Amino acid sequence: MNSAEEKYRALEERYKTLFEKSADAFLIIVNDKFVDCNMATVEMLDYRNKQELLNTHPSVLSPPTQPDGRDSFEKANEMMAIALDKGSHRFEWMHKRYNSEVFPVEVLLTAIPSDAGTMIHVVWRDITDRKDAEKRLEASEKRYKTLFDKSADAMLIIVNDKFVDCNMATVEMLDYRNKQELLNTHPSVLSPPTQPDGRDSFEKANEMMAIALDKGSHRFEWEYKRYNGEVFPVEVLLTAIPSDAGTMIHVVWRDITDRKKAHELITYQAKHDLLTGLNNRYEFERSARELLSDSKNKDTEHALCYLDLDQFKVVNDTCGHLAGDELLRQIGKILNNTISARDTLARLGGDEFGVLLQYCSIRDAQRVTSSILDAIQDYRFTWEGRTFRVGVSIGLVPITSFTRNLTDLMKDADAACYTAKDKGRNCIHVSTLDDSDVAHHHGQLQWVNRINDALNSDSYELFGQDISSLNGSDEKYCEILLRMKDADGNMISPGDFLPAAERYNLTTQIDFWVIRNAFRLLKEFPSIFQVYTSFSINLSGACITKPETFEYIKENLKESGIKGENICFEITETAAISNLVYANELISYVKKLGCKFSLDDFGSGLSSFAYLKNLPVDYLKIDGLFVKNIVEDKIDFSMVKAINEVGHLMGMQTIAEYVENGSIYDRLCEIGVDFAQGFFISKPEALTGILQASTDSIRINRL
Repeated sequence: MNSAEEKYRALEERYKTLFEKSADAFLIIVNDKFVDCNMATVEMLDYRNKQELLNTHPSVLSPPTQPDGRDSFEKANEMMAIALDKGSHRFEWMHKRYNSEVFPVEVLLTAIPSDAGTMIHVVWRDITDRKDAEKRLEASEKRYKTLFDKSADAMLIIVNDKFVDCNMATVEMLDYRNKQELLNTHPSVLSPPTQPDGRDSFEKANEMMAIALDKGSHRFEWEYKRYNGEVFPVEVLLTAIPSDAGTMIHVVWRDITDRKKAHELITYQAKHDLLTGLNNRYEFERSARELLSDSKNKDTEHALCYLDLDQFKVVNDTCGHLAGDELLRQIGKILNNTISARDTLARLGGDEFGVLLQYCSIRDAQRVTSSILDAIQDYRFTWEGRTFRVGVSIGLVPITSFTRNLTDLMKDADAACYTAKDKGRNCIHVSTLDDSDVAHHHGQLQWVNRINDALNSDSYELFGQDISSLNGSDEKYCEILLRMKDADGNMISPGDFLPAAERYNLTTQIDFWVIRNAFRLLKEFPSIFQVYTSFSINLSGACITKPETFEYIKENLKESGIKGENICFEITETAAISNLVYANELISYVKKLGCKFSLDDFGSGLSSFAYLKNLPVDYLKIDGLFVKNIVEDKIDFSMVKAINEVGHLMGMQTIAEYVENGSIYDRLCEIGVDFAQGFFISKPEALTGILQASTDSIRINRL
């Protein structure tokens, strides 16, 4: 055998090995029929041996038609003819296995001339996984397109710094007619010339896109403008997405107009008194700190006026809280019209106001406060045909480089105001370095002495006010209230003596007096719990922090024989939040005794809802400031409704304070508040009278 024949045989042997061992299906077609195939073909088609496949036309191993609807026999002949004509032909095909399962393959036909004529070498590659991947990709693209087109958020695509596509939400948000009007535009074209920070929109837009391309994504706020020129805020999310044509940027806009308005409202409420619209104590003290810093750094002089209305309690008690609120609003307007625009006016709480007079000597400040005094003296408050004269006691304190700190400044101003009251009310007292301590003691120690005397002589008296169900339940509660008796037997409201008690740390002693005497009275009338489900007792912020409070409650509860479930303790939202850790501990311990807890004045704090989930109370008492105006004020109505819904969501029952008429009562029923308290339900009465009357009623009913 010569060398050429050996090489030919060796080559033929290698081809045969490649043919037989290939992982791809190999076949040979001669005269339109398979004349040979490898084992990979047999395995792919799930036949027993290759003899079952030979001498068959390709259509025999195929479904009757291909995906394009064409007959497999005719199309197979066409594919082979193309391969014979062009030398090779690659295409996709559907074959079927022995069990008739149809599957996709990629086919490569190659025409190979031979002594017996041209044969066709066939290679099949199963592309089931590739087709599945393509289907998944197609489905994913379809889902993305649906998301893109149907999204409520505006979505856009940026390529080369211009919008090339957007959804209808974008068109609607910008109030254009169609998306063609928005395409091929730079983001700055749809924006005002400058952004809120003063930067040029074109330059800043380029910077935002550059950041997204560099970091992969970028979130920021932006201002766009509608077709009519109206500017509105959006939150923008840019996401860089690599593609065959280069990196594009996927854009999502979310209109945050409502969020901005809500933020502005919250910011406003954080700094302003909701009743009068004036600055609140927080903002007043912030401004005072600035003036203190200014006076120390620049040796400037300012002044602080502390004002306390005279006769306000008369109006409030005679005509009710609505009249008192209107009086405070009108006084706020009078004060605002008396001072200059650069000065700071605030309601500090209750019927107390504060004024900061900037760059004002104490002599000039006296002229301003005299004008304030005259304006209020000339004012007459009229309510339902009744006219009242209102006065004001004013404490005036200079703010100089000698003023130590805000705490001392406020104490001196408060003391000066008390001194003005002691001098006969409706006058001004100017505090100086010489008399600030004297004034401080002169005003405050009088109340301290009276508080201690009342504790020693039991000159306090307990009152009660009903809390009635609005949801048809039989539950009925009573809040225990405190009054002080003066020498003539007249009752003094806690608002008069509690500020001094808080300032001199006497509130815990007062709370213990209330607990002790309330339990004593309830023990004397054991049948009262047939009428009332439970009685509420108020605890001060100072009492919450005392470790002995729990033991004191535990001992008195045990001694009285009253069940814990018949007692509910009330703590104000402000006290609870200020002493959150202590409040949680006390609530946890006392609830183990079976007692319940109520969070009073809820809604008055700046972070009410944020702290609520951390306070395991049973009842929310909605701040009366919101309740009393729900008929006329939509915002107050919404606030009460929101607090009620959140309370119910957290498993708490709600109590509305200051229910002063039937209209308020009806709106609360409409909202779904659980309980109501106020003059429309009942006025505060002596607790002994309530207990005796209820017990007598039980006795009569038994007869």
